[in-house]
Amino acid sequence: MSRAQVVRVLLIEDNPGDAVLLREMLKELDSPQIDITHADCMKNAEQHLAKEGFDAILLDMGLPDCSGLHSIRKTREAAPRTPLVVLTGLNDESVALQALQNGAQDYLIKGASESHGLRQALRYAIERKTLEEALFIEKETAQQFFVLSLDMLSVIGFDGYFKRINPAWEKKLGFTCEEILATPYIDLVHPDDRESTLAEAKKISEGVETLSFINRYLCKDGSYLWLSWTAAPFPSLQLMYAVARDETQRKLAEEVAARNRELERHNFEVEQASRLQREFLASVSHELRTPLNAITGFSELLAADADTSEKHRRFASHIQEGGKQLLLLINDIMDISKLGVGQIKLQHDEISMNSLVRDEVAGWGTQLIKVRMPEQTDICVSGDAARLRQVLHKLLDNAIKFSPGGKEVGVDLVLHDGFARVSVWDTGIGIREEDLKVIFIPFRQIGTAARGVREGTGLGLAITKGLVEGHGGTIKVESELGKGSRFTFSIPLHGFIQPMRRAEDMALANREMIGNTV
Repeated sequence: MSRAQVVRVLLIEDNPGDAVLLREMLKELDSPQIDITHADCMKNAEQHLAKEGFDAILLDMGLPDCSGLHSIRKTREAAPRTPLVVLTGLNDESVALQALQNGAQDYLIKGASESHGLRQALRYAIERKTLEEALFIEKETAQQFFVLSLDMLSVIGFDGYFKRINPAWEKKLGFTCEEILATPYIDLVHPDDRESTLAEAKKISEGVETLSFINRYLCKDGSYLWLSWTAAPFPSLQLMYAVARDETQRKLAEEVAARNRELERHNFEVEQASRLQREFLASVSHELRTPLNAITGFSELLAADADTSEKHRRFASHIQEGGKQLLLLINDIMDISKLGVGQIKLQHDEISMNSLVRDEVAGWGTQLIKVRMPEQTDICVSGDAARLRQVLHKLLDNAIKFSPGGKEVGVDLVLHDGFARVSVWDTGIGIREEDLKVIFIPFRQIGTAARGVREGTGLGLAITKGLVEGHGGTIKVESELGKGSRFTFSIPLHGFIQPMRRAEDMALANREMIGNTV
């Protein structure tokens, strides 16, 4: 205590003589300065304590309205944090011990205490109370940290049970704290992690700290959390103090990243294999062209030679037909190979889709194909005419091939939301629903032709889709088994919409709109 400090003391004493004596004894002290307030009963003392703050209390245990240990408890209730020195005429150590156990900081016997002793008692009482307050605050701070921590704090016994856990455990696992404390902790550990967990616990029990250990803990919903542990042993108490942190999201992120790396590696390998395959097919196709050109060329010469017999002309015709089919196959293989590596070069010319449809339909000769197009508008796009003609030809070829017995086949051309939309439809055998999902995949054949056999390589529609998408367009198919199919592709206009200029074109369009056939 500093010399300038004033210590306010509440003296609770019913005996006026003792009160005066105590006042005189306290006046004899040079330091600190004592300011005394006197209360002659517990009731008055409680009133003072309710209104004022004191640095210490001197309490007579023999008050008329409250005596013995009850007086200590009443004083503590009124001023629980104020240092208390008990005064009594009894020289009884058991009473003194009980007084200290009930909240007093010191115990003095009346008539046996001098001024210096009284001063020391007050000083030590104040210092002990200050220390108690500091310890209380420290304990409360630690408790708040324990309760509010987001990490899972625990005290674990070497006997395999949690002794104390904070609320974070209940929030994370879903079990109540009581359920966790009543369960051997190894029962909450994932079966695959129990052996390593027991081995780590053994090391801790031998005095080795754990800085990083990961295992999985059971949640009430049956799932598991990944927990990362730090633990310190306290062998003398057979305890370990541990902190667990939820690492589930990080572990899941690591697993996803590992799977992504594996997928990337696999995709790279697949792409490499696919690229090599395309390069091989393109190379083989190119090498096949040279002998094939010789075969078809000489077969044409043989068929045209006047000296060739009718029988040999028929043979030459078969050779020519086979050569054409093989050439188509080679062209398809080269196209699909180039599409796979983005090597098909598309022209960007202005194309009249009306003219393209008319020209393609006319190329089928007497085959009945119904055409519907706008009367007044020439729908133009920017693209590669040969490739778009190839798309339309393939779709018409399929429609006719799969429409036996003269069933209807048609082409519709309309302007729709900035796209030229072309639909090739038929009333043929249709396509099964499960085949619609794979119809544009290379080498997939999904039906039989009108002659009852499979034809082609399964590349045509894959090439068609690639060419349409190369023009910035889309293609889709609608079909019902036994009722026919409709393939629709859309090509962006790129601003080319122009009025029909030629009278003959308009007349032709009018005839086609009313159902004429080409």
